[in-house]
Amino acid sequence: MTQYKILFVDEVDSEIRRFERYVN
Repeated sequence: MTQYKILFVDEVDSEIRRFERYVN
């Protein structure tokens, strides 16, 4: 269960970085 949580957080983090790059 912890592994899935880490994967999920990593995925969200990558999405956020992509969004920030798009905004800036």
